[in-house]
Amino acid sequence: MEDATSQLLPILQALLPGFVTMIIFHWLSTVPKPGQFEQVIQALICAAAVKACLFGAKVSALWAGQWLVLGSWVEDEWHDAARMTLCAAMLGFAIAYFANNNTLNDIANLLGVGKRGKVSIPEWDVFVLSFRNDPELRIVLNLLDGRRLRGYPRLWPANPTGHFLIELPSWAGDEKTLSGAGVEFIMIANVDVLWVEILEKPEVTR
Repeated sequence: MEDATSQLLPILQALLPGFVTMIIFHWLSTVPKPGQFEQVIQALICAAAVKACLFGAKVSALWAGQWLVLGSWVEDEWHDAARMTLCAAMLGFAIAYFANNNTLNDIANLLGVGKRGKVSIPEWDVFVLSFRNDPELRIVLNLLDGRRLRGYPRLWPANPTGHFLIELPSWAGDEKTLSGAGVEFIMIANVDVLWVEILEKPEVTR
């Protein structure tokens, strides 16, 4: 048992930076999580990328230290762990940013390397990213039973089994909001929605 633990511990330590990167990436991006085997492969690749970035940072720091000295590059367990964790976190933020903005695919298409359109992010996620930060947005949910619910979306479903959280809900055709009956928010399952309408914003008169 002790032999197995001693053999497993170095492997986990080697993969830990990759797992940190992938946790941050999946936390910030809309890309669905793969299976366990794919996650291990991604962590392995990210761990190698973190080590490469850390090596590049060390070389750059030592080179810049010829002209500007801000400190010494200390080689010990704690400093190495701190630098590796910071590098893994920065890599996770960078990958999430590029994935959410489709930056790498745009660069590849510009250079003629790739011919893919902006399909790396599912259409629903593009829709949510475009409107979720607009507090004045009003939508109409067309339900499977034919009813139409209108209101301000405050939460959007992240997957087919998720829910809409609608503020100041009212049934289309009835101008009275349900808040008059003591209902300020209502939650609707995504599976009960047939389609979503985006209402035009009223013009502001000056």
